[in-house]
Amino acid sequence: MRIDGVRGELYFHVLQPDRTLRYGDGRIVEPGSELKAKSQLNSKGKPRKVPMECQFGMHGCTTAASYALEPFWGYNWICIVRLWGNVRTFNDKSAALRRKVVAMRKIGVDGEYPPSKYSDDQAIYDWVMAKPYKGYKGVK
Repeated sequence: MRIDGVRGELYFHVLQPDRTLRYGDGRIVEPGSELKAKSQLNSKGKPRKVPMECQFGMHGCTTAASYALEPFWGYNWICIVRLWGNVRTFNDKSAALRRKVVAMRKIGVDGEYPPSKYSDDQAIYDWVMAKPYKGYKGVK
C-alpha cells in the first residue's frame, strides 16, 4: 500500500490480543519496534537469507482484505508495518527479514471498530492512524 507523504510500501499485519508473535516466537510487539526474523539454517547449514512464505521471515499483507488476515479479525490488533531486507511477495502476502511497526490499534476498544475489512486500504489505514496505540507506559 502506498500512502501520500509516506516513504516506502506499507503492509497490514494482525496480532492476537496479547500482542505476541505466534509460532513459538513469543516476542511482544510495540509500536515503533523493529523485529528481525529469528535465525534459521538452510539445508546446507548456512544462515537463511531468503524469506519463505509462512515458514521464515516477518510478513505483512498487501491489502487489508487479504484472505491471510481474515481469520484474525476480532478483538485483535491491526498493525501498519514496513518490511525490508530481501522482501519477497507471495500473492497478497509479503515476507522479509525485518519488519517495523509504524502504528497499531486494538479492535473493539471503547466499542470502536474499523471500517469493514473489505473497505479500501486507505480507510483502514486512516482508522488506525486516528487513535494509534502509543505503547506500554509502565515500568518493566
